[in-house]
Amino acid sequence: MIHFQIDQTKHFQVRIAGLLIHDHHILLHRNVKESFWALPGGRAEWGEATDQTIIREWEEELGWKVKTGKLLWVTENFFPYRKRDFHEINFIYQCFFAPDFEAAKVYRKEPFGGNPGAEHLEFRWFSLEELHDLTIYPSFLKERLVRLPVETEHEVVVEETIE
Repeated sequence: MIHFQIDQTKHFQVRIAGLLIHDHHILLHRNVKESFWALPGGRAEWGEATDQTIIREWEEELGWKVKTGKLLWVTENFFPYRKRDFHEINFIYQCFFAPDFEAAKVYRKEPFGGNPGAEHLEFRWFSLEELHDLTIYPSFLKERLVRLPVETEHEVVVEETIE
């Protein structure tokens, strides 16, 4: 995984996330110990193209087959988290279920867990209307998930705190 620790308090990482919308609902996840939500994804492995990271991560964490669409955002995200300062480069792709994957089997209203190895994660489908009530990071996504860009956009995000 691409993650560098500069010292005990400074970390640099490359994270890739996927935006999957199904029936006017978006899939988000969180660590079960946290109150905030994020787009599902993970860190790239050495030599792995970012669009392939999403396919691998979703297969590992959920057992779902997805394909990547266009790259929506590249973000430079700066945030404090658990007494450490992070500098994160984030690639966010639009995702779709693979043609041979039955979306109806995985859509549910209640929260659900991931595969073994991802049991610390909670996944949930939220209606697009519910997003304004959530804490989502990077914070710019809260408003932008309902207005997807036509072209890839670059965002620099400085979070004062991560709750």
